[in-house]
Amino acid sequence: MTKIHAQGFTLIELILVIGILTISIGVSSDIVLTLIKSYSKAQTNNEVEQNADFVMNRIQRDLFANATSIVSVSSNKLTFTDKNGATYSYKVSSNWTSFQVYYTASGQDYLLTNDDPINGIKLVDCASSSCFTQLNALGINPYVIKIKFEFVPAYFTNATPSDSGNTVVETTQVVRSTYWYEKEAQRRRTGTGDNCDTYGR
Repeated sequence: MTKIHAQGFTLIELILVIGILTISIGVSSDIVLTLIKSYSKAQTNNEVEQNADFVMNRIQRDLFANATSIVSVSSNKLTFTDKNGATYSYKVSSNWTSFQVYYTASGQDYLLTNDDPINGIKLVDCASSSCFTQLNALGINPYVIKIKFEFVPAYFTNATPSDSGNTVVETTQVVRSTYWYEKEAQRRRTGTGDNCDTYGR
């Protein structure tokens, strides 16, 4: 009579297989989590940079092409008039949860930055780091404005100036039309220099 021997795993073999599977799953999970975190961080940094570029380009374009005079400058607000005599402002203000950049026209505020609490951005309060600074005395042409914003992802709980995680954008902008006025005034005082049309008027 032929004997049939059943084939199977020993307890030691089963424990070894379970151990190897556990280690493999753990390593794979760490790799996947690292990739997800890296992707999320890249998306967040991209959102911060896009908002920073948009806001800065918008303000620079307005000061260069549209502004004719500066009405007032404070640490968190810049107000100017355009060629038609209308008054506009850029300001950094709290929306109860975070500081954002607003554009004000005809008494209406328009949000320029993404204030989504998860995927958006926020700014460091301008009270501790001036966002707008006039580098020349008020009323003295040409007007020179220093603009500095510090952006952080919206999920940052404590945004403080000069942190390593902050995205800082800074520029100095001359209000073009006031540069023209200064050149024209100089030409009239001295009777020399280029005609005003040379300066874009």
